[in-house]
Amino acid sequence: MCSSPEIMEATASFSSVMLGGRPHLRRWCVVCVCVCVNVCVCVCVCVCVCVCVCVHQSTISPGLFFPTAVCILKGVALPAGSHTFNCNDCVCDDGRLTCEDDVCMVDEEVIQLVNDNQLYYGWNATNYTMFWGRKAKEGLFLKTGTLILDDKTKGMLPIILRKGYIPPEFDARNKWPGLISDVLNQGWCGASWAFSTVGVAQDRQMILTREHVSLAPQQLLSCLHRPLEGCKGGHIDRAWNYMKKNGVVEENCFPYSSGASGEVPYCPHDPEILACKVYKMEPAYRISMKEDDIQWEILNNGPVQAVMWVRRDFFMYCSGVYRCPQMTGEPTGMHSVRILGWGEDGPVKYWLVANSWGTDWGEDGLFKIRRGTNECGIESFVLAVRGRRDPWAKNGNGF
Repeated sequence: MCSSPEIMEATASFSSVMLGGRPHLRRWCVVCVCVCVNVCVCVCVCVCVCVCVCVHQSTISPGLFFPTAVCILKGVALPAGSHTFNCNDCVCDDGRLTCEDDVCMVDEEVIQLVNDNQLYYGWNATNYTMFWGRKAKEGLFLKTGTLILDDKTKGMLPIILRKGYIPPEFDARNKWPGLISDVLNQGWCGASWAFSTVGVAQDRQMILTREHVSLAPQQLLSCLHRPLEGCKGGHIDRAWNYMKKNGVVEENCFPYSSGASGEVPYCPHDPEILACKVYKMEPAYRISMKEDDIQWEILNNGPVQAVMWVRRDFFMYCSGVYRCPQMTGEPTGMHSVRILGWGEDGPVKYWLVANSWGTDWGEDGLFKIRRGTNECGIESFVLAVRGRRDPWAKNGNGF
């Protein structure tokens, strides 16, 4: 859960030069005074007295000379060598400090800004240890991974739905207990396209057959060949076509490993894996971006797949109803997720969405995002699929 991690104090960044919470101090005796006295006219006796002047290295001016050159950063002295501050590396060399200046996944100023302006933002932010020290560009590449839809895919026509009563709140987990997938963790691999695809597929399959199944996202990463490139991302439409034509084995038959290693194993040719049951799906279909169409589909058939744009503040989401920041020019990553339901927080309507970053993120792996306003594009392209009553067969065509 997101409420437990403590937000690091800014001074923690300087741990490489801190001892017991205080800056490490160095002292030098820098003044010696000699006094000469004539004794008996012909003998000169000199008495030297050294006076120690203690200079605290943490408060010195960069211009002073010391036996070892140091660098000053925010009033703290850094010894020569390498230092890391959040996601940026610095090098102190001969009194000159050179630092990277990349945007980090976790930003304490953003956390404070969001939490100090709850009436405006409507959600809470926090620092996640798993994201600390990572660059925002890493997160936007490896924690998302859905490639931009091509024109043909965008041109899919939505089905026509005849709608009835829609309740103000709904959670698919309550209507179909034990038949909705748990939140998984894609790790550091751009695989949201694979996780959301198999997540929706197994949700729909379990709802239809009332039998539990856990499908293998690793197969989509390993067996969907060019232009898909493993952890570099993939297309959701091609993932659905693969599910229809080839099918996917269960997770215990081809366990997920790319999230920890960053490597994508070859598509298997092991006879034991090839002998596993393969679950195939019907063709995916599109739901219009109308709020009530999306609700009606979820209400009657189960969770749906949606794509959305992610900005770096989303990595710090903790709870509440997220709203997409109104800014231009900031880098984004395309993500795909599962919408499980909806609700209302006072006057604010929201979607209830399952992410694929594990249960330590957000509200036990879920997040709420404003509904009816196409926040971050989440209502712009929504897909669903029908399960099959006889989905499994020996894989005759190979993976």
